[in-house]
Amino acid sequence: MFKKIILLLILASFFPIIFVLGQTENLVSPVSIDIKVGTLTQNLSDGPLYVTSGSRIYLKWQGQAEFCYALGSWRGVRNPNGQTSYTLWRQGKYTYALVCASLPKNLEPLLGQISGNSNFENFIAFDYVEVYVRPRVSTPRVDLKINYSDGPITVYSSTTLNLSWRATYDPRMFEVSCRGEGPNWNRTNLSPQGSERVPFNLPQGEYTYTFTCDFNPKCLAPQICPEMPVRSLSDSVRVISKIQPPPPTTQLPHLEVFGMEF
Repeated sequence: MFKKIILLLILASFFPIIFVLGQTENLVSPVSIDIKVGTLTQNLSDGPLYVTSGSRIYLKWQGQAEFCYALGSWRGVRNPNGQTSYTLWRQGKYTYALVCASLPKNLEPLLGQISGNSNFENFIAFDYVEVYVRPRVSTPRVDLKINYSDGPITVYSSTTLNLSWRATYDPRMFEVSCRGEGPNWNRTNLSPQGSERVPFNLPQGEYTYTFTCDFNPKCLAPQICPEMPVRSLSDSVRVISKIQPPPPTTQLPHLEVFGMEF
């Protein structure tokens, strides 16, 4: 039924084009159309295709018909065989559809076929592909510093460490949850940015402090989510604890005054 409505709309709007192109006494072979979509890095396929904003897509179609008409995200009359490309900036869903038909010179048999159901597929073919454009976002980053350094740092005896951390991301595109791990510093639900002074009094050895954030993309619509290959990012700083060396001893010089040693 949907195909019949589409064909009737085309007949009403494009009758002159149809009449000129339909100069055959009878129908030839059945009408067909096949459309594919791809990018420079993704092979042509039936879709759906997922790309980021600013990507260039390539459409290629092959059909057996006298004329085709584009619907959806593109419009207008198309040759039954062709190709084109578009650069898609706006995020969202795009549909590229083609309706193709072949008509006899005498339209009475065609109208009879439309009113009935026999062999209607001989007159019209329909195919489409879908493209989902996701927003292009900067990759989030996390950074941890101890005593204002990326480390490793060396400490002696008991001391206090000054930890500072920061997650850089677009809050419109991601929800974030962060945590911290290390000696005397096991924190959940950390703020994406902050600082804290942590006591440190551990034996000689090497210790690691880690700041981790999980990024959950906010989907603007079903199947339209920011692309991020890694959902969890971490940064670590090594702290090396050493025994405080003893202070150097001062030895008085050997003196001899008037035969007396001091």
